[in-house]
Amino acid sequence: MTMQGAMTGLDSQTATVVATRKNSQKADLSPARHCRIVGNSLAIYHLNPPKPQSPLDQLVRRWDGEYYVKVALPPNQLSPTSKKPAPAQIRTMDCVGKFLDSKRNDLADGSFVKYSSSFKTFAKEHPDLPMTPEPIEDYLAKRPAQSSKRYIYALLTELYEFAHDRFGIPNVMERIKRPRKGKSKESDYLTPEQLQVLFEAIADDRLLGMTYAMSGLGFRRSEVCDADVGDVFPGRVRVHGKEAEEWLPLEPPKLRDFLLKLADGRNASDPLFISKTTGGRLSVESVNKIIRDLFKRAGIKSIRPSPHTLRHTFCTLMQAAGCDRFSVELLMRHRTPNTTDIYTHMSTEQRLELLRPKLAQFSPLSQLNGHKPSITGNSR
Repeated sequence: MTMQGAMTGLDSQTATVVATRKNSQKADLSPARHCRIVGNSLAIYHLNPPKPQSPLDQLVRRWDGEYYVKVALPPNQLSPTSKKPAPAQIRTMDCVGKFLDSKRNDLADGSFVKYSSSFKTFAKEHPDLPMTPEPIEDYLAKRPAQSSKRYIYALLTELYEFAHDRFGIPNVMERIKRPRKGKSKESDYLTPEQLQVLFEAIADDRLLGMTYAMSGLGFRRSEVCDADVGDVFPGRVRVHGKEAEEWLPLEPPKLRDFLLKLADGRNASDPLFISKTTGGRLSVESVNKIIRDLFKRAGIKSIRPSPHTLRHTFCTLMQAAGCDRFSVELLMRHRTPNTTDIYTHMSTEQRLELLRPKLAQFSPLSQLNGHKPSITGNSR
C-alpha cells in the first residue's frame, strides 16, 4: 500500500540506501515523494526515474511499474500505525506463483520451466515457506552437487527478496551463507576428437541438424525448439533468441548445405526439427533427453550431457582455434557493453559480413580433422 506523505520528515535527510547485503552507501532522498512500509524495518521511496549515470542507477529497482529505492529506517522513525505486519505463514507455491508471474516477461521459456520445476521440488518438502534458516540449510545440504546447491541458493534468494518486498516476511536467505563453488569432476565442453565421436553416433538427419546448430552455431536449446523451416536462407539463418530475433551467417558450407536440405520442400511455418513422438515442435525437455541419449550412445561419460555443453563447445573451440573473443561474443549473442554498442551501431548486413569469415575459418565443424559427417537420408 502506498501512503502519501508518510514519514515526510525523512524526505530531506540522508539515509542508508540498501543495495545488497554487503554493500550500502549514502544517498540524498530529496527527490522522494512518498513511500510504502515493508515489514517493520524498510521504507521504499518512490523516486522519479533517475538521471542517466546517476549514483542511484544500480540501487533503483522496479516495483509495480514505478521506480523505488529501499531505505533502511531507524526504529524510532517508524510510525506504529504504518507498520505492515508480516504474515504468520505463507504457502510456498502461492508465493512462487506470484514470483513467477513477476518474472514471466524476463525469462526465456526454458529458464521459466527450470525455475518452476526447481520450486515445485522445494515445495514438496516445504509446502509452507520456511521462516527460519535451518530448514533451507538442511535442504541445500541434501543436494548432491555443489553446483546444484549454488543454483538453488540463487533461486531461493530471488524468491525471498520478492516475498520480503511483497509480503513483508523475513528474508532468511540473508542469514544463510552462499555455498562454495566446488571443482567439477566433469568438463563442460568437447574436444574436436570427442565432437567427431559424437557425430559418428548420430543415426538420423534431424539429430545431426540439431547437433550442427548447437555445436556449429551456438544455438541454445530453446532456439532449437523455436527454429522454423522459414528461418533458413542460403546465406543466413534467423535465430529466435532470448531477447529478440537475430541473424547468423550459415558457415561453413557443410552446415549451410545440410540445413538447406533439411528445410527443402517444407512449409515455412513448420518446425525445422520435428518431434518423432508428436510430429510437432520439440520441447526443451525432449531436447535434453535426446542429447543425453546421444552422449550415452557415443560412450562419452566424462562430459556433462546437455545442450548447453554443445553450445559451450562451440564457444570454447572457436576461441581455441584463434577466433577473437569479441567475435565469439557476437556469435554467442551475449549482451556485454562492447557487443551492445556494436549491435546499436552496425546493421544486420555489416554484422553478417564481419562474422561470416570467422565462422568459415574457426567453426568447430571445420576442425574435425577433415572429416565431414554425411547426410544420412534417414527420417527427419
